[in-house]
Amino acid sequence: MGELGRVDDAGVAFFGLDGASGEYLLTAEPAQVSAMAQAEAVEPGHLGDLRARLERAKPSLGVAETVEDPADLAQAGWGVVFADDVDPAIEAALAPLLQLRAAQAQARDERFFQVYRGERGYHRGESKHDFLRARSAAPSGPADPQQMPYYLLLVGGPAAIPYALQYQLDVQYAVGRIAFATPDGYARYAQSVVAAERANPRPRRAALVGVANSDDLATRLSAQHLVAPLAERLRDWQLTSEAASRWQVDLHLEAAATRARFEALLGGSETPGLLFTASHGVGFPSGDVRQATEQGALVTQDWAGPHGGRGPLPREVYVAAEDVPDAADVAGLVAFHFACFGAGTPRLDDFPELATTAGLRHQLARPMAPSAFVARLPVRLLGHPRGGALAVVGHVERALGASFLWNQGSTRRSNLGAFEAALRRLMRGQPVGLALEAFNQRYAELCADLRQAVRQVTELGRAADDQELAQLWMGSTDARGYVILGDPAVRLAGLGAGAGEATTATVAPPTAATTGTAEPAQARAPLAVAAPTEGAGQAAQESTTTMTLPVTGAAGIRIDVEAGTGHITVSAPAGSGSLASGAGPPLGEPSYGLFGGSNDDAGAPGASLAAGVRGLAEQLTAAVARVAADVSTLSVSTYTTEDLGAVTYDVQGHTFTGPAVLRAFTSIRLDGETVALVPQQGSAVDDRLWSIHTDMVARAQAHRAEFLRAAAAAASSLLGAVRGV
Repeated sequence: MGELGRVDDAGVAFFGLDGASGEYLLTAEPAQVSAMAQAEAVEPGHLGDLRARLERAKPSLGVAETVEDPADLAQAGWGVVFADDVDPAIEAALAPLLQLRAAQAQARDERFFQVYRGERGYHRGESKHDFLRARSAAPSGPADPQQMPYYLLLVGGPAAIPYALQYQLDVQYAVGRIAFATPDGYARYAQSVVAAERANPRPRRAALVGVANSDDLATRLSAQHLVAPLAERLRDWQLTSEAASRWQVDLHLEAAATRARFEALLGGSETPGLLFTASHGVGFPSGDVRQATEQGALVTQDWAGPHGGRGPLPREVYVAAEDVPDAADVAGLVAFHFACFGAGTPRLDDFPELATTAGLRHQLARPMAPSAFVARLPVRLLGHPRGGALAVVGHVERALGASFLWNQGSTRRSNLGAFEAALRRLMRGQPVGLALEAFNQRYAELCADLRQAVRQVTELGRAADDQELAQLWMGSTDARGYVILGDPAVRLAGLGAGAGEATTATVAPPTAATTGTAEPAQARAPLAVAAPTEGAGQAAQESTTTMTLPVTGAAGIRIDVEAGTGHITVSAPAGSGSLASGAGPPLGEPSYGLFGGSNDDAGAPGASLAAGVRGLAEQLTAAVARVAADVSTLSVSTYTTEDLGAVTYDVQGHTFTGPAVLRAFTSIRLDGETVALVPQQGSAVDDRLWSIHTDMVARAQAHRAEFLRAAAAAASSLLGAVRGV
């Protein structure tokens, strides 16, 4: 392999630019990489875990057979791991998130929620096997939530809880990490996750960005062999999947992958629900003052390429943490960055130098940084003061083309399986930790294959195939390096259990506040019919936002339809009709055919209730029509203010109080008639404000459409259910 970034027929593309020199971060010949692979020692216990994982080969991957649905925390469990000397203020800051996860994970078994702190917390120097044994969990084999929860959140930077533990635990468990400089950062993240599970701040839009810099083969390969075909596969999937068809997939390649576009997608007017980027990441020499703040920043299309200029990398060609302003809106975002150091930097180099002493070859690990750290850009996204992203998937160390491009002789083949599987799972609403299992499986496969190939050379005397060994080593190292920053149990907002509806959405510059009347959230769960216990109808209204159909039958039955899910609640008041009979079912547990009771005898207990349900069926269609009429006109108003602290929003009256000025207005009738009031700045249209406003209009239209679909589906579901009553 010649200069890094250039790939011959036998090579694999490296990524990453040195911000201090403008040169590529790494160069290596296949023979050098092969020698590193042969010299690397792998802990026998870890290799055993990898082999055991491959032998299982089941859809739930790292989870025990007793877990039927690994996406359900009540079955898989959730735990948080603190370093043994953690600041108590950090745990206190995470209280809202811990309370939420405890309620979800302890629904069946209180053991399925665990807090590892103090003596049970992580002790410096513990290996993965030591950590598990000391906490009464099996050191190998599938994750058993009765011993240790499947979803594990590490709290603290890699100096306190090393990346090695995260890598190795991730073979069995779904592992994420959060690390902030102050307790305030932890508090903001916890509040953001809780808020996202109760609302839907992001649209169902996936954006894929592929940078292809001039004369730079590495990014050209990632654009052509990763990003573009990945977008094509997702669009093909949309043709056959109802869940996928609800998504909009946007592709931004080459000239469309500028710094301005990155900023628009990272908190600006184009911010999607799911963001995937592929580009160079920026690295700096150990000790460089910019390393802590800019390492892992994303290089955009604005870089002129290796022949476009010499010297330090211009600051304007990459996006770093400071380029995400306080006014940005990243709440609810899940981002996946294919870039060197995009998630973090280890203390020692994974690509060591080889030295020969007394005839023996050994590796010299070079320091990459004074200490290991998490990249500042994802930290900024997760702990954003206006509401943080849910998770950022990125790479620790340098990213390699082996992730997506496999060489077979002189032929290159795209290898998109792990990427496609991860994005599909995210778009289906699965937790990010479960979605990334595809990368853990790939790591297990390649590492096991590599150890076997190395053994053939070092123990059995087979001649080394440098191309094969280099490719296997880089592939396994690269797959291992993908980590989750954030809670591994989060899922794209509005697509998982527990998410409610969004009645107000905000996207604003520093001096503006924007609100839209896009009230109901997207339909995201199968319809269901339930008979609650006494008072359950009222309790449901207090804890979730529902669309109440004002329909009452002969028995005083009430129907509530949750707008976000289409979930129907049928309830009857205490003392109603047939329920008063001592021979009847207990109050609040009506038996009227739908739930296993008998209605053969018209005089039997529950008969009048059944008649009431039949009567409701006749009124339901009309009721849905009335609800639809209520949202036949959509209105979006955008306000600005000089003092955000002096403005409050009246949720009941849907108005601002305080010094807020109406700057833009749009009203759209269901028949398409539209009225718009456009903001003006001087003698010209205020393009920035209008862009924010039109984005809100688009969101409101999408939410209204989902609301009407949910209402219609709810009506259809109930009508079908009562036919046999």
